[in-house]
Amino acid sequence: LDASTASVLQRSLNADEVQDESWLSSSFIDLILSRFARIYTNCHFMPIEFAAFRLKTMQKTDMIQATDILGNRIDYKGYKPVVFVANIANVHWNLLRVQHWPLQELQLFEPMGKPASRHGSGHGVSMRYIPKHIIHWLDTCWPLEGHDEGLSWLALSCSAVTASHQFNGFDCGVACLLYAEKCAQDMMKEDINEGTTQSDITNFRQALQRCLTALEERDRQLNGPASPRPGASSGSSSSSSASSSSSASVVAVDSASAICTSSDGVGASSSSASAVARGTTAGDAVEPLQATAVAAVAGEGASSAAAVAMASGSGSASSPLVL
Repeated sequence: LDASTASVLQRSLNADEVQDESWLSSSFIDLILSRFARIYTNCHFMPIEFAAFRLKTMQKTDMIQATDILGNRIDYKGYKPVVFVANIANVHWNLLRVQHWPLQELQLFEPMGKPASRHGSGHGVSMRYIPKHIIHWLDTCWPLEGHDEGLSWLALSCSAVTASHQFNGFDCGVACLLYAEKCAQDMMKEDINEGTTQSDITNFRQALQRCLTALEERDRQLNGPASPRPGASSGSSSSSSASSSSSASVVAVDSASAICTSSDGVGASSSSASAVARGTTAGDAVEPLQATAVAAVAGEGASSAAAVAMASGSGSASSPLVL
């Protein structure tokens, strides 16, 4: 990897990225979406730069050949939902899901809820909230069937979140990742709307923190203490946690093979994560929620709804995952 790419990937794997009041960067969001894409194969996850940059200049031939975050070409004759995160006015993250079944809808998940100025509960969201190049892409590559001729996807757009889930100024990216996983689990927008709270978002952030801390610790075990960043004092407690080695950076490219080469002798977090992924027990060294998070990002298999249910106290194996 070149130095600039390695720097971006290192920052993505930095636990400081998800400290209690930090905004999530696009590189970190893409890292988590890439892990979801490996776990939930029933859904296309698009990289952030697709909606933010590429679509604006794409011609029809390029749109038809568009690929998701794993490089898989989108099958426009199929019905896989498409999920992507969009930045609004360079200050706020929202999530969109293109759904084909049971209804064709372009669902807008806004952590702050539907603005009071947007009246009605039906379809039709302003292009102020859904970039016009996204609508153009859908109308071009996925023309609506069974509707009036020439009907645009904009007419089928809707507010999926009616009341605010986010009650602070920094959790929009975390909320969108939580929405993304729930969408990948085929949850209906009504269930996501009614079943998500600020507490869920906070718990999700904490799961991310535990996950990245575990990954950084494993990297230190495999590669030794990290070197301080330029300009940082050698005695700074944040130096080692803020920097990952190049081998850890490769995790963002293919974490399944790069970070999970072996679970022998790497500590309780990894073995517990493997156990959760296999549906077995590895003791109480790591709480189920953390183990699930490690399994999801480190590529040790599918997340466990039952584990999260135990961690949250819901007692339901069908409870939505928290990574």
